[in-house]
Formats: sequence, structure tokens, C-alpha cells
Amino acid sequence: WGSFTRYIPPEGAPDADRLSRSAQQDYIHQGKAALRIRDNSGKYSSVETQRHDFTGYSDIRVQFWYYPRSMENNEEFLLEYSSNGGSSWSVVKTYRKGRDFQTNGFYNDAVVFSKSELSAVDFNLTSQANFRFRCDASGNQDFVYIDQVLLQGFVKA
Repeated sequence: WGSFTRYIPPEGAPDADRLSRSAQQDYIHQGKAALRIRDNSGKYSSVETQRHDFTGYSDIRVQFWYYPRSMENNEEFLLEYSSNGGSSWSVVKTYRKGRDFQTNGFYNDAVVFSKSELSAVDFNLTSQANFRFRCDASGNQDFVYIDQVLLQGFVKA
């Protein structure tokens, strides 16, 4: 799982998982494993980073590869941010099929935002910061594989 965690539902199979190259090699961009999210079960359809201290940074960058599979038009997944250790979440960016991607192919994205931009929309770079990826699709056969996530903090001189 690296620096990511997931929630296990009280019943049924998890909607977030870590997959190895031997099990799902077509959906792993590089390396030995990728994260998989599916369905629309809220926190159970998500993976989140461990807490990070971003208080000394002016800019944050989140870069990652993703592979959507079996998603229908207007189904989506989201990149979300929490400044309070995961107690509440705000959407950073929404990725929607038909607008941002098609299924069955790799995509790369980098989201960069500055402290001044974040404070304008109620984001604060705190010592209790988390990011998460959450799927918001219609069923267990709607997948998004997340790989090679890179979080970077920058300090403006």
C-alpha cells in the first residue's frame, strides 16, 4: 500500500484494493502494483494518503497515472483534499468519462496549486493534510487504477 490506506466495509468485498503485476498487469503503468478503486461507496471506494505536513510549502503538486476501465459516460473519480486529517474532504479535481478520459487506456495528470489559490477556496496547507482518490461510478465493474502517485511540495524563494 505504500503511503496509502483504505477502508474495509463491514460486509462484502472492498471497493478499494492494491493489485499486483501478476494479477492485473495490463492496468499497472510501471512497477509491481497499482491501486484500484471502483463503484460509488464513498470512503469505501477510496484510497487516501497518510497525513503530510504541508505548512512550510507555498505550492503542492500531485502527479499520477490512471487507467479507467468499464466506466460509462459521465461516471467519474475525484481527487480530494483534507486539511484536518480526513475528517472532511474537498474536491480538488473531478475526472469524468467523456470529458476527461475514455476507457481502457493510460492517462497522466498533474495538479499544481499554490497556497494563495487554496485559501481562496477554503483549502489550507496544514500539518494534518491528506489526499485521496475516490470513485463515483455506478457499479462494481467500473474501475480506475491509480499508479505512480507523486506528491511534491515547493517553497517559493
